[in-house]
Amino acid sequence: MPGLGLSVRRGLSAQTIDLGAFTVDASIGAAKQLFDLPEGQWDSFTLTADWSALSPEATPVDVPWTLNEETLSGGSLVIVESGLEPMIDSLGATQPLRLEWSGTFDPPLQSPPFARVSLNVSAAVPDAVFQWSDTAFTFGRRSPVLPSTREIFDLNQVAAGQDVVTLAPAELAWYEVVHPGGRLYVSTSFPETTIFGHDPQLPETQIGIYSAVGELVDFSTGFGARGPGTILTDLPVGTYFVVAGGPELLLPNDFAVRTSNDNSGDIKVSVSTFVPPPDFRVQFDLAHSSAADQVFSLTPHDVAWVEIVHPGGELLLSTQFPETTISGGANLMRADTEMALFDAGGILLLENDDISPEAGILTSRLDVDLPSGMYYVAVAGWDAEFRDGFQSFGDNPLSGHVRLAARLVPEPATTWLGLWGVGWAALLMRRSR
Repeated sequence: MPGLGLSVRRGLSAQTIDLGAFTVDASIGAAKQLFDLPEGQWDSFTLTADWSALSPEATPVDVPWTLNEETLSGGSLVIVESGLEPMIDSLGATQPLRLEWSGTFDPPLQSPPFARVSLNVSAAVPDAVFQWSDTAFTFGRRSPVLPSTREIFDLNQVAAGQDVVTLAPAELAWYEVVHPGGRLYVSTSFPETTIFGHDPQLPETQIGIYSAVGELVDFSTGFGARGPGTILTDLPVGTYFVVAGGPELLLPNDFAVRTSNDNSGDIKVSVSTFVPPPDFRVQFDLAHSSAADQVFSLTPHDVAWVEIVHPGGELLLSTQFPETTISGGANLMRADTEMALFDAGGILLLENDDISPEAGILTSRLDVDLPSGMYYVAVAGWDAEFRDGFQSFGDNPLSGHVRLAARLVPEPATTWLGLWGVGWAALLMRRSR
């Protein structure tokens, strides 16, 4: 049997496995073509092939085949089979016959958990030899019913759109997004978002992004199923659908979203091709001053943002004693902070929890070499979380203060030249005396 060069042809609602040509010889047994089930959920199929008989018999024959699931133990389980149609009257035909079978999977096939499948073709007649060529197995999916949307955000026309919606218990908000391709940012944000979940004081939302054919392409359940849901992703040009709701969202394919949330409230949904900068409290302009610091007051679950104008080079960031007083966890008598550094596009570059927990130093420090540009620093108390898209979640229930210091670290050569210059100036002053 010749080797197969398998390929996959992808469509919006179907994927085709090209199986090429192979021979079915009754003296050998069934021909078995192994391939991977395309990822997704499939509820229909079509098998096509050019069939011809290479043996001279003229006995009528059916063309039996099965699609099997290949198990981890090495066995096979039949998923679907051909039945008795079509019945070929003449095996001695000189021209190939174009055969086609189609049907449905009930229940639908889902990959995962299905992974490896096989097409098994039998000869059905002793001593017969058949040729299959241009063989293709297509997995199809019914087009789901599109959700009813509140608004259409055409990001080819505007860079951003937003909506504030009031949701009843178990209610969802859908939006159609026409995306030009590239970065897509979807967020639910404070203070407009007031729907609650596990914590009666903490707004909690979940969101998902679906393709035009109902495939879930990305989702967010907030920070560990707490807080607001936010997605920052790169997607090709196309039409997408965004769903937003409270906690307890189930996000299967085909837009079949369900929620058991029994709370009502408001959600602010924002969609854009860029990430807006955070609401920072102060700017450190290190292009004009090599160092800056500020003391911030933090309330429970609070995060303080600082914008940094950086001329390039090594940057040292730290939260410092004695002004830093916010604590948390098991160390209620020690200042305990967390810190994260983002670029201007909202990408999380670095984060630090504790400088040295072994030594009991629970403040934060970042030392990094960066090109010139705009950066953003987030500082919070103990047990904070940070993600791309300037997303931060402060889980510390305590109040306190944080002192953030930023300074440029001079290059060793620059430091040496500075010291050399001071020494040379002192020597000249001595000689002038």
